[in-house]
Amino acid sequence: MHKIEICPAVMDRVRALRGHTHMFDRFDPARTAHIIIELWNGFMEPGATVEISKTREIVPYVNRISAAIRTAGGLNVLIRYLTDDTAIVQ
Repeated sequence: MHKIEICPAVMDRVRALRGHTHMFDRFDPARTAHIIIELWNGFMEPGATVEISKTREIVPYVNRISAAIRTAGGLNVLIRYLTDDTAIVQ
């Protein structure tokens, strides 16, 4: 999975302004929705039209988060992009 890095100076400024680095120090998983956007085969499958191979690396993380939210009584929501033959421009 790609690495995200936030400049240490930015993190220092956030800590100075808020007193902590995370917007939510605590949350109730049972009142939390995990929104999963577009894990579409067109991006995920090897050889797909618009394959981005790195996308497959996130699947285990998405599954772990989904399982934890489900166990805690939260809601997992999958947003899917669907088309049919009438949506294809020829």
